[in-house]
Order: sequence, then structure tokens, then C-alpha cells
Amino acid sequence: MYAVERIITAYLSNEDSPDIRNPIHSTEIARKYGFESALVGGITVYGWAAEVVTDFLGEDWLDHGWTEFNFKRPVYPGEVLAIRLAEDGQPGFAMTVEGEDGGVRIAGRAGLGIAPWFGDLAVPSSLMPAMPASIKPRALSPDAPPVGEDLLPVRMAMDVEDARNYALEKQHSADARFTGDHPRLHPAMVAGFEIFLIYEQFEPTTPGVHVFSQVQHMSRADAGPGYVAAGKFIDSFERKGRHHGTVDGWLLRDGTEVCRARQGFIYSL
Repeated sequence: MYAVERIITAYLSNEDSPDIRNPIHSTEIARKYGFESALVGGITVYGWAAEVVTDFLGEDWLDHGWTEFNFKRPVYPGEVLAIRLAEDGQPGFAMTVEGEDGGVRIAGRAGLGIAPWFGDLAVPSSLMPAMPASIKPRALSPDAPPVGEDLLPVRMAMDVEDARNYALEKQHSADARFTGDHPRLHPAMVAGFEIFLIYEQFEPTTPGVHVFSQVQHMSRADAGPGYVAAGKFIDSFERKGRHHGTVDGWLLRDGTEVCRARQGFIYSL
């Protein structure tokens, strides 16, 4: 029996154009790599599940909760998805996003407090990182992956207008907590900081694909100035001819740690 279930129809939250930042989210480029059509952004799909988690576990989860999720299959626009939370005797709640065909698109967990894997994440070297004057993206190549290297910190646009627009336009959210006059950051916006961090550092050789994330909320994330993302490139490996990377990241606001996370991604298809 499920603790909660919600049905949603998937949509593409970006323009279906090969000129977007990651063109795997366009029909033209996705089909070149063997997919049926444009891939719905993984962090967008997670955002739909995160609102279900927030409603079920409450706002404490936004301030001091955790989630982990793996992408098992692509999500395409127009698919009808069931988002479910269930108790299974393990820490937190099992979180799944399943299609009408019975195939699992996302398998994960969510819970309150500190995650069981929290101690495995890299620790920030500084809560007040020195900001570079500019960043020149470098090639992210499997021939010389920057394993062990710190990523340059970047400023994050998370003011009230940015936060509200993200919730309304990307997530189609009707939740006043994320769209009101004094909004919190949508949990997908928080979890997605590593995507922006990676985009700012690297020029991939092919479109990228989000594989998994672990996200630990550390403190309240209200919209406003002062957000900075930093991180470290943890690992790189090849699997089935595709090159994977792992980045640990930290979202900071004025010296306070808001989120610590790990993201796995394919950077060379």
C-alpha cells in the first residue's frame, strides 16, 4: 500500500530546439542518440516528485531532509506518470516514478534528518569561497577527466523573481510556498544547482544525461541574493561505452551551507 500517490502528465519544460544548452532535451538531437524523442529534464521530473515529498513530510523536509534518486528510464513528453511514496522497512520512504507501462522511471528514497550516506559526501573546503573574476569553460574529455579537482565557485541567480519563475515556468507549480510574495526555493531548483555548476565549468564532447543524485538539505532556502555553488569532481569511469562523471557540490548562502549533494551524469555518449 502506498503512503501517497499522485498522477501527472509529463511535459517538456524547455523549448524543443537543438540550440538549447543541453540538446538531449530536444527531439532532433535525442533521436540521433537513439531515444524516441526529447528527454524531459531529469531535475524537472524530480521536482514533481519533490512536491509530493514536501506535502507528505512537511516543510521540515525542505530545511533538514534528504533524498536520493536514480533515473532508470527516460521520460518523454506526454507520458502519464504515477509518483508514489511507500514504507518498506528501510530508512525514509521509497520514492518511485512509474509509467503507465509499469516501467520505473525514477527509483529513490526520501526522509527527514541526516541521510545514511551523508558522511560519504565531500566536505566544503571553505564556506566563504573566493569568487573568480570569470570562468572560461574547459573541455570535459574522457581522455583527461579532472578527478580530484575543485570546481570554481559560481554565483547562483536565486532572487525572488528567479525562484518564482522557476517554480511557475519550469515546474508548473501552484504551491504558494514556491510562487508567493516571499517564496522558498523550489526543491528542484536547490537540487539542480549542481547542473548549473557543471555547465559553467565544462564544455562536454556530447550532450549529457543526468543519472543519479543524492541531496541533503542543510538549512532553510529562501529566495534572495548571496547564493554560491562550489564543488569537487569526484570520479570518472566508463560503462557500456559511455563516460560517467561524479561531482560533489555545496550550495552556500552568505557562509551558511544550504545543501550538500552528489550528482552522477553521463558526459560522453
